[in-house]
Amino acid sequence: MMITTSPQRTILFDTDKRQYYRLDEMAATVWKLVNRPVTLRELQDALVEHFGLEPEIAERELVSVLEQMQTEGLIEEQATDEVV
Repeated sequence: MMITTSPQRTILFDTDKRQYYRLDEMAATVWKLVNRPVTLRELQDALVEHFGLEPEIAERELVSVLEQMQTEGLIEEQATDEVV
């Protein structure tokens, strides 16, 4: 995976699929955060803080972004032993 970032945009290039992905600001923020082990709650809190969203809206947007990334094979869900 090759990544190009600038203040205005983030572009991913999957070298195996030869596919480009242009991320909007929210997806780029999520992408930066999922490069380390992180919980959904931590992601949601980061979106609330960064974008000034209500928690419910941040959760809905986050789920949408993560589902799209997972569908495209950009991320994989990791199992956790965390008790919520």
